Amino acid sequence: MAARALVKLPKLLSDFIVTTGRGETRVEIGSRDIVRVLSHIHNIGRSFILAIFSAGSAAAAVVFRLNRFDTEALWCAGAAGILLLAAVYFMRKLRQRD
Repeated sequence: MAARALVKLPKLLSDFIVTTGRGETRVEIGSRDIVRVLSHIHNIGRSFILAIFSAGSAAAAVVFRLNRFDTEALWCAGAAGILLLAAVYFMRKLRQRD
């Protein structure tokens, strides 16, 4: 199925470019569409930032553990876990809307 769609892609792209070049393409975007897309981008950004914070916290936990700061390592590992769960939650929430 995917291979067939991939084979048809160049012709569809060519047809689209010809149609657009003639001025026959019309796109209407309402404010509701723009708000939905911006909300989508916002949620992706939030998930990405949470994932980066989670990775940073996990790296800090490893460094603390190597330097024998066990309490700090546990706190950082816990924070990394919570941030990772939050990132996964927001990503799943984002996919459910689609």
